[in-house]
Amino acid sequence: MKSLLAKSRIGMSTGLVMALMGAWNVASAAVINFDVDTNNAAIANGTVINTTYTTLGVTLSSIRTCPTCTTAPTPGQDAFADRAGVPHSSPNVFGIAADMFVFDSRWGAGVAKFATPQQDVGIYAAAVPFVENLGQPEKAKPFLTAYDSLGNFLGAAALYGPNEGDSNYGTYQKLVVHTSIADIAEVHFSSQQPSQFAGPNSIVYGIFDDLAFGTDVSLSSSSWNALANFTGPGASAGPDSNSSVPEPGSLLLIGAALMSLVGFRKKTSK
Repeated sequence: MKSLLAKSRIGMSTGLVMALMGAWNVASAAVINFDVDTNNAAIANGTVINTTYTTLGVTLSSIRTCPTCTTAPTPGQDAFADRAGVPHSSPNVFGIAADMFVFDSRWGAGVAKFATPQQDVGIYAAAVPFVENLGQPEKAKPFLTAYDSLGNFLGAAALYGPNEGDSNYGTYQKLVVHTSIADIAEVHFSSQQPSQFAGPNSIVYGIFDDLAFGTDVSLSSSSWNALANFTGPGASAGPDSNSSVPEPGSLLLIGAALMSLVGFRKKTSK
């Protein structure tokens, strides 16, 4: 009896420790919040996190591009943990540069590659419209797309749910991709190209936090699925600029703009 009680206490203690960690196991799912590493050590703002979570079976990177450049998208670039004014889990979110945690596919995309192919992958995303376009139709949305080990698009994609004008537009929402078998080798996340839509520019950036992967991500019983849809930056917190297309330097202002509120393109199928 004493042995059973001891094992029970050990199990409860282990579960509590894992629940408090920033990268923890949720049944058969793993959750990464970009705030702490697998040893529960805090991650400083602007830290490269490409291999921070390899023990959990995932490496991170980014695809970088430039809307005002003629160069092709550059895959295999660094991924960052960036301090955000309105994160889903405090204090960091995913960034494609040390100063760039708000982005759309004109600037690049986040990439997560899995050592073992997954069946379910999810991430929290918030839509952040470009301030100077407010009052115009904002149709672009953050997205999550899935690919196999050969880089082929699997047809699995998730799009930010709320539309402009909805009461919950701008809040963090779950994006989940699911396949019938475990063949998701990597996912990309960004926000749609404004040029995909007719009429006025639809510049909507995305902020991404709390990546999850495993077989039970999409289940209501998953702890990741039960995380609250925290308020997020809202519908009027986008980056501001003096031009219709922000220069890279102007994106440095994003962090300050968001702090004041609370104190890629898809990979070509081979």
